[in-house]
Amino acid sequence: MPSPLQPFLEPSRPQPASETLTWLFTPAGQLLLASPSAQQLSLLSDPYAIIVPNWLQQVVERALATDRPSLEQAPQVENLRVALVTEVVHIPLTLELQWLADTDSGSTLLLVTGSCQDLNQSLLSDWQQLQFLEAQRLSHKVSYWSWNREQANQFFAAPQVYVLLGQDSNQPLTLETFLQSCRGSLDDLQSAATSLGNQRSHWIGDFQVHTAQGDRWLECHCLLHHDSEGQLISIVGNLKDITEEHHILSLIQDSEARFQAVLENNPNGILILDEQGEVLYANSTAEQLFGKSHRELKGKYLGFPLSFNITIHLDLVQSDRSLRHVDVSIVPIPWKQSKAYLALLTDVTNLYQTQQRLQLLQEATEKSPVSIVITNREGSIEYVNQAFESITGYSAQEVIGQNPRILQSGLMPLGFYQNLWATITAGKIWRGEFHNRRKNGELFWERTSISPVKDLAGQIVHFVAVKEDVTEQKRNRELLDHQANYDGLTDLPNRTLALDRLRQAIALSERSNDAVVVMLLDLDRFKNVNDTLGHSYGDRLLQAVAQRLRYSLPREMTISRLGGDEFLIICPSVEEGIHIEKLSQKLLQVISQPIVIEAEELVITASIGVACYPNDGSTPEVLMRNADTAMYSAKRNGGNDFQLFMPTMNAAAHERIQLETHLRHALEQYQLKVFYQPIINLEDGRVVGLEALSRWHDPQLGNITPDRFIPIAEETGLIVPLGYRVIEQACQDVAKWQQQYGQPLWVAVNLSPRQLRSSRFVQTTLKILNRYDFRPDALKLEVTEQMLMDDTASATQMLYTLHEQGIQLALDDFGTGYSALSYLRRYPFQSLKVDKSFLSDLPDSAESCALVKTIVAMAHGLGMQAIAEGVETEEHVQFLKEIGCEYAQGFFFSRPLPAAEIEPFLAQSIGSIS
Repeated sequence: MPSPLQPFLEPSRPQPASETLTWLFTPAGQLLLASPSAQQLSLLSDPYAIIVPNWLQQVVERALATDRPSLEQAPQVENLRVALVTEVVHIPLTLELQWLADTDSGSTLLLVTGSCQDLNQSLLSDWQQLQFLEAQRLSHKVSYWSWNREQANQFFAAPQVYVLLGQDSNQPLTLETFLQSCRGSLDDLQSAATSLGNQRSHWIGDFQVHTAQGDRWLECHCLLHHDSEGQLISIVGNLKDITEEHHILSLIQDSEARFQAVLENNPNGILILDEQGEVLYANSTAEQLFGKSHRELKGKYLGFPLSFNITIHLDLVQSDRSLRHVDVSIVPIPWKQSKAYLALLTDVTNLYQTQQRLQLLQEATEKSPVSIVITNREGSIEYVNQAFESITGYSAQEVIGQNPRILQSGLMPLGFYQNLWATITAGKIWRGEFHNRRKNGELFWERTSISPVKDLAGQIVHFVAVKEDVTEQKRNRELLDHQANYDGLTDLPNRTLALDRLRQAIALSERSNDAVVVMLLDLDRFKNVNDTLGHSYGDRLLQAVAQRLRYSLPREMTISRLGGDEFLIICPSVEEGIHIEKLSQKLLQVISQPIVIEAEELVITASIGVACYPNDGSTPEVLMRNADTAMYSAKRNGGNDFQLFMPTMNAAAHERIQLETHLRHALEQYQLKVFYQPIINLEDGRVVGLEALSRWHDPQLGNITPDRFIPIAEETGLIVPLGYRVIEQACQDVAKWQQQYGQPLWVAVNLSPRQLRSSRFVQTTLKILNRYDFRPDALKLEVTEQMLMDDTASATQMLYTLHEQGIQLALDDFGTGYSALSYLRRYPFQSLKVDKSFLSDLPDSAESCALVKTIVAMAHGLGMQAIAEGVETEEHVQFLKEIGCEYAQGFFFSRPLPAAEIEPFLAQSIGSIS
């Protein structure tokens, strides 16, 4: 049901005619609305009544005193006639009283409607006259003024008006001068009136005037009357001095502005909530916390409990997904004549985070793996964490109030603690290590940092010690230092420590003018021990040698293992000459004594190279290099020997290095070529085989003989790729000649010790044979006696594997070594080659003839064929035929030739036979 107030609240609703008077009252008699005609009529009764005339007030009070109908009943209407009586005129009125129901407030309203049956235009004119006369009568006590256009623009102003405006009463005001004094104009007044609504003619405004007595604020009430065409015909107004009220209002406004500024500039969020908990007001801080504008927050129910002095906690999610922690305090407050609540929102995010950090710090301190101790300025312990208790064995109760010196071991010097205390009392941080003692008496190391803690005045109030048990670290570090400087197998100083000691010895020698001797010792054929008996056996042999050296030499000498089977001996302050030689001979004798390992006796020898400071070098590096050169010279002499360094050795060493460099380049550039020397069947003179030999012509060095580059290739390992290249080239060439001449040919290739030890040799050789479809029995590999003696176990296995694959084996240079029959019976040889050194004296030397005859007979007796090397004369050939030697090779038949030159020889030899 619509409210009865609605028609009066709608500006577009047509207002009653000027003769119709309407008032609307509350059940308490308070006027809610009055029509414009009713407002004009009220002025006739009492120009200064606010709205309701006395006669109407009496009617309303009488109506309200009677029993009003219930809202469920139909509205009741009561008609009565009254007469508006003033001192000047009587105006008859008919009033109609009607009760209405207000569904919004749940109460009844009283509607009073009046009509003037005899009110006509002439009466209105009289009425206007009465207005003027009535105003004149009362002007002596009020600040009343009026203007009438139809009466020659007559303007009247009470004396009080002149006083309020600060105008001279002897100079009458006109409407224009009055309005100017009021800082306005007639148009301004009409605009102000009409802006309130076309049908309303009551206007109220205030303005400031300047008078001799000072500034004054005035309030003006005006009633404007228009004719039927809407033209202004008269104005009645009243001025009121509201300076005091304006001042009070200004103070109130200033106070409100300050209050508003306090609210808006408050760093805390502020919300004003109504009794239902809905937001009436939110300051900018609250807007930021909630991420909403004031408009979005206003009227929103936030669910806050409206209890006195309550505090709640909120976690507000921000637009960036971060959290703001907010404490909310709620208190009741008066707010615009009603009850409300103030919610103070304090952003405690930083405090919360600080508390979290403090809690984390406390927990981290307590559970830290390092020991933390806090003392006062005097050094008494106030706090220890769990790690302290665990590390020292003391509980917190046992040490609180004690001095940290209870941990002292007595092993630190007194000055150590004096320096510590002087540092921290000066406000500096001290760092160092303690050798302390646990509660159980066990010693331990602590790495410690002690920091002074100052108060706001800058005075030291506490000391904080952070201590880490580094006992295990120091033990590990010592172990690592030992491992970094000592050989793990023999526990002798390693190369790094030895070089450092050699530098120290040289430095001391410079001051004392004493000599420093460097001895480089290398075991002879140690690799054979490793390969034959195993690395474990070899390690124990090295340990035994190290032990013998340690017991045989004075303490002032440094014995170092450089790696492998190489040892370094540094002899500071020794006499040169005889003393060095005696020492070297003593070491050779000590090492060559039999060593028993796992019930097996072994004899090992060594080669020693000696260099002296300052004659043989001024730096550790030069001395070591020269000693190494001398040691290799001793090895080339057969080992079990020592050599003093001589400058000429450097030239040989330089040549060797140069050859090695060129040899590597030659292998990369395929400069080494394969030459072939024919092997002849002595019975028919036919070529049955070829020996493949490697030859090297260097563009810079010229022809390099095999006895110069083969040992280097063997030492550096280059012999392995070189050997494969010779086998492959030989198989390729001989396979071609076999097919070309239709005759079987075999090729002999020398096998090196490194090849014999290579685990991939058999597999690689078989791949080469398959690649050229070369029969295995057409390949004859030649092995020297020395190779068998140096590498018995591995050589035996390798040779039998080759034999099982069908490859022919020949024992080369027989008679130059031990020539033991046991070697011949142990290995699967098919051929035995007689060394050329035995043929040089044939047939003149009876001894040589007997020796060669014996070798050939022994070969035949073992089921092997005999091949004689170095045949150079016809006499050699005849002798070999007579003793039954099957094959021969040498310059008598042909010197070694490249493949292109050997082909004509083959064509002639094989062709003549065929």
